Amino acid sequence: MKVFLTGDSHLGALRRALLQPDSPNTWPIDFTLEALGRGHLLRAPFFADRGDHAEILDADFRKRVRKVPSVAGAFDAIGISGPLNTARVWRDEAFATFRPYPLTGRTPISRGMLRAIVEDDVRQTLEFIRVVRRNSPVFVIDSPWPFARHPSVMRIGIEVVQHVHRWYREYVMAELASMDVPIVDIDPSCLDKQGFMLERFRNENARDLYHANAAFGKLMLQRIVDRFAPAARPVAQETAS
Repeated sequence: MKVFLTGDSHLGALRRALLQPDSPNTWPIDFTLEALGRGHLLRAPFFADRGDHAEILDADFRKRVRKVPSVAGAFDAIGISGPLNTARVWRDEAFATFRPYPLTGRTPISRGMLRAIVEDDVRQTLEFIRVVRRNSPVFVIDSPWPFARHPSVMRIGIEVVQHVHRWYREYVMAELASMDVPIVDIDPSCLDKQGFMLERFRNENARDLYHANAAFGKLMLQRIVDRFAPAARPVAQETAS
């Protein structure tokens, strides 16, 4: 099985997992990974609908990927990272002043306003998925959940961040379900009791308070394998048995 992975910068953790010394020849899926780039650019129109593919127009993204799928029929499935990257919303400085209803204590934001914010943030990515899935099976790769020590969490507050994160996910997951697009979600073992990412999955760069590390990437690759090639086992395990 051949799978193409693309999308935002959270694919970096999966890339590092694929590049680990013990990674070659261990995955029963043939992965090709080409990230588009920084996730905040997904908010603006970044592609054109060419019927049988999406042509990437954003100059930064286009340096890496010119169209998706790159070759018709070359891959059995395409995995896309980005539509569940809730941090693009909850990191907004406005939440230091405003609180989504029904939370109290600051100037309230209505459910309708929060919905409009989320819709605006993810609209382009969802449309990108609609175009790509016309001719290729598509699935969405979950993004790392918030890390509790992220400055925005400490500044905005746990309750607000978790509310926005949960609301964003519920909206996007409903949209994906309406398109019959499956989600490869994160392993629950990556989360603490409050729903934050465990510190051991934080990016190898101590100054990066947002992305996950290769250990998380390896877990996500295994989740993809478990979803799409459940009967297969990594070669390394077969050799050892």
